[in-house]
Amino acid sequence: MDAVPEQTKKPRNTKRQREAGEAARRETKRQLLVAATEVFPRRGYAATPVSAVAEHAGVSVQTLYLAWGSKRELFTASVLAQLTGNGELEEPAWRRTLLEQLTAARQGDTLRDHCAALAAVFCTIAQRAAPAWKLIRDAAGSDPAIADEWRTITLKRHETTAALLQTFPVPAPGPDLEAAVDAVWVLAGPETFDLMVTVRGHSIDRFRTWLTDALERALAPG
Repeated sequence: MDAVPEQTKKPRNTKRQREAGEAARRETKRQLLVAATEVFPRRGYAATPVSAVAEHAGVSVQTLYLAWGSKRELFTASVLAQLTGNGELEEPAWRRTLLEQLTAARQGDTLRDHCAALAAVFCTIAQRAAPAWKLIRDAAGSDPAIADEWRTITLKRHETTAALLQTFPVPAPGPDLEAAVDAVWVLAGPETFDLMVTVRGHSIDRFRTWLTDALERALAPG
């Protein structure tokens, strides 16, 4: 009698399982990122335990570490998400996004128009990112690694400022380009926004007008 062949097993769809696993991990990271942006501002970086973030996201502490590696990495990612709107700080994504926003905000091609567009875009970012700026500055005082990260973010703003000024009709007619970049970097910076809006109490509209005037004076010929 002929032997009955064993029933062949259907091959497992490992590719589909792998893709499903990756999707689940990305969603877990996203949930933790959202939780971090909500939890860290309440007590600050140093006083917030990872268990509070994990609980808010509905996952275990072990899952948090598997997803992000450390409390510091998750905190930094949450700050970048608030600063950039999408977490993309690296070029060319962040710079391209800013250029698109500037183009959309500009109503003409004079130096004044470019300064007004930059002031408008900066105010939009500042209103969203002001809590994150304060959070990471405070955290930098207690964690040297976060202090290094804040320095990196600040210097990247300088690089981006230099690139944006290249699109202006007259980037630096009076001062040299480096001086112009430094001036715009400081004027359209988180410290200036904090002083004028938070400390001085100016409205966003008043600050935007002030910033437009200040940028135009800094870049105007003579």
